[in-house]
Amino acid sequence: MVATRRACAPLVTAGRLVFALAIGISIGGARAQAAAERGGGRIYVLDLVDNGVGRDRAGLVTDMLRGEMAQAIGSRVVRPEMVAAILAQPEVAEQARCDRETYVECAVAVGQKISVSWVVTGTVAALGDAQLIDVRLVDVRARTESNRLQSPLSGSQEEDRTILHELGVRLAAPELWVGTLEVTGIQSGDKIMVDGAAVSTDPPLARVSLTVGSHALSVTRGDKPLLAQVVDIKYGETVALAVNALNSGGVSGSNVIEKTTFPMWPAWTASGVAVVAALVAIGFVVDYVLISSPRLEDAKEIAKAKQEPPCAIPGEPTWQCYIDDAQKNLNGDYAGIGIASGVGVVAAAAAGIMFYLSIGEEDGEASPGSLSLNP
Repeated sequence: MVATRRACAPLVTAGRLVFALAIGISIGGARAQAAAERGGGRIYVLDLVDNGVGRDRAGLVTDMLRGEMAQAIGSRVVRPEMVAAILAQPEVAEQARCDRETYVECAVAVGQKISVSWVVTGTVAALGDAQLIDVRLVDVRARTESNRLQSPLSGSQEEDRTILHELGVRLAAPELWVGTLEVTGIQSGDKIMVDGAAVSTDPPLARVSLTVGSHALSVTRGDKPLLAQVVDIKYGETVALAVNALNSGGVSGSNVIEKTTFPMWPAWTASGVAVVAALVAIGFVVDYVLISSPRLEDAKEIAKAKQEPPCAIPGEPTWQCYIDDAQKNLNGDYAGIGIASGVGVVAAAAAGIMFYLSIGEEDGEASPGSLSLNP
């Protein structure tokens, strides 16, 4: 029995080695597949469908899109000659003719035949004198549309190449739709924030890739703000900013932030003036409605009934004299209402502006009106 075990020992050891090797190969294959999936997988661009622009124009746009995507994304984009033999098969050629209703099924079928992860399909349409490209990215494995973009074409081949280059990146590789922000003059300990997130630095330089669009940038040294502004990032371009330190620890030039203090008392004073003016205006309105206007009407009725002469003899007032006095009071009410209302409106507007500029100070944050960059 012992001799049998000893004789079989080499076979058992070999079997274990084979099993371990198989496990290693399977794990390695799984890791390779996962790495390929993380890399995005291969992409093929189907011929774009002509929708009123002519087959030659649609073919030209297709070729330019393939070329620009290959330039931007690299070897992930499959060249037509690499799969020409497969696409030439009658069955596959028929499947490659996508339309608006079956483009997902069509793209999935072709993608499976040529072993790619993603298929780009779409149309080039004529809209009067203009042209529009409409492209979709189809996930072959998930059998769904993953992304869709549209863009007008200029008709100029040079401009169209730029349009298609950016369109291809946004469609199939949005992680590449970025630009670069560089901030120089950074010192050790400076804190750089972009959209509220800290950015690592390598003094005297900080460099970060950002998606295309607007981003909020701030640089602080200790508790002192050095720079705060919105930067516009464009595809493939670099925005360079400099923080130039002074002996006082501040910064100079276009990056200086001046904080203007707006205390609250002017806002409250203007509010008080507006309230007083409103009360005065109300008082004039009450006097007009309840006193001046009825008095004038009564004096006119009595003077008309008595047929008295005009108010011309000193010391002998008539009802016509009362009419003149009432009219003066009425005119005074008119003027008072107008003046008080105007003062009230101006004071209220001033109070609103002052409150707006002062709220940030009360909350411990700078309001939009309290920060300015020196030109």
